[in-house]
Amino acid sequence: MKQPILDVIILSAGKSSRMDGIDKQLVKIRGKNVINYSIELFSKLKETRSITLMLSEKNVDEVKQIIKTLGINKHIYTLIGGKLRQDTVRIALKNLSSIYTTNDLVAIHDGARPFVSKTIVLNGIKSAQASGAAIPIIPLSDTIKKVSNNLIIKTYDRSKLAAVQTPQFFKFDVLNTAYEFLNDEITDDASAVELSGGLVSSFPGSLENIKITNPIDLKIAYSIKDKKQEFNNTNSNLGRYGTGFDCHKLVDGGPLVLGGVKIPFEKGLAGHSDGDVLLHAIASSLLGAGNFGDLGSNFPSSQKKYKNMSSDFFVKQSKKLLMDKGWEILYVDTTIIAQKPRLNKFVELIVDNLSKILFLDRDCINLKITSTDSVGFIGNSEGIAAQSIATIKKI
Repeated sequence: MKQPILDVIILSAGKSSRMDGIDKQLVKIRGKNVINYSIELFSKLKETRSITLMLSEKNVDEVKQIIKTLGINKHIYTLIGGKLRQDTVRIALKNLSSIYTTNDLVAIHDGARPFVSKTIVLNGIKSAQASGAAIPIIPLSDTIKKVSNNLIIKTYDRSKLAAVQTPQFFKFDVLNTAYEFLNDEITDDASAVELSGGLVSSFPGSLENIKITNPIDLKIAYSIKDKKQEFNNTNSNLGRYGTGFDCHKLVDGGPLVLGGVKIPFEKGLAGHSDGDVLLHAIASSLLGAGNFGDLGSNFPSSQKKYKNMSSDFFVKQSKKLLMDKGWEILYVDTTIIAQKPRLNKFVELIVDNLSKILFLDRDCINLKITSTDSVGFIGNSEGIAAQSIATIKKI
C-alpha cells in the first residue's frame, strides 16, 4: 500500500467565549502554547504533507510568530476562519484544492485539544483509508437523559452512545463533496458526511485527548501534562507490575481465537471459555499487578456462566477491578508462543483489537510472536501459549 498523504486542518478561529476572555489557543500549559502541541505532533509525522491553521483576526499575528519559532519542515498555511465551523472548513478545503492537484486524506482537528497522540492519528489514517471517514470516540461514563422543562423525558442506553473527539479523518473527496451539499449547521465534520448519506467508522479515542473549553479544563490539562512528565521520570516508584501465563492444547475444529481475533486455521484452542490464551495471559497479568489473585479464582471454570464466553470479558473485568482500586494501566507487553499457525501477519490486527479491549493507545501495547523451534508439545503444534507483563500506576 502506498504511503498515505495527509493534509491537516487545525481549527483555531473560535471566540473562546467560555474562557473568560482568554484565547484558549494561546494560553500556556507548562510553558507551551496550547496550539503548539498539535502543530508539533502533526509536523513530526511522515504522513503529513501540510498543516492549515484556521485562525481569528485576533490571534493570527501571534500564531504566525509562534510558527516562525518552531522551524517546521512542512507546508504551513494560515487563513482567517469564517463565522461557522463549516464556513471555516470550506475555506480550508478550497485552499487545499487550489494548491494541490491530488488530494488523499484530510484531518480536521480542534486546536484546543493539545494532547492528541500519534496512535490516534495513525489509527485514524488507517480507518479512513478503509471506510472513507473515521472519528475517535470514547464511551460515556454518565447516564444520559433527555430533559424538557426540567422534567426527564427519556433515558438513553449509554452503551450505544459515545462522545466524539478530533482529529477526524476523511478521504478528501468524501469530505469535500459532503460540504458541497451541506445546508445544516453542524458541530463536527463527520456530521456533514452522515447528512450526505456517507458512512463514518469509529476507533478508540483517549481520555487524555481533552478539549479546553472552560477554565477548569486548564487545570485538568495541567494534571495530564504533569502525569506524563511523572511517568517519564525514571525515579518514580508509584508503578507496579504483574505477569500472566496461559497455555491450551490445540484440538480439531475452530475457530482459533487469539487476542479476540479469529485466525484462519484448521484447529482451535480447548478451554472452558473460547480458549484465548493471549487474553487469558493479559487478564492474569492485570490481576497480578493489582494483587487480585489468579484467573481461576476470579472466573472459575466450574461456573457455567463462563462456558464458551468471549475472553475479552475477563480482561475488561480485570481492568475494572484495577480502576475501582485507583489503578490505571500504563503498558502491556505480550508474547504468543506457537509453532503453527504462522501469526506474524496478524500482529497489527491483534494489537488493534487489544487497543479496543483495553481502551489503551497502541503505543502502550507490544505483541511478540515466537516459537519453540519444534521443541516440546508446542513445537509439535499440539498447543499454543502466551505470556504477558502489565505495568500499572496509581491514578
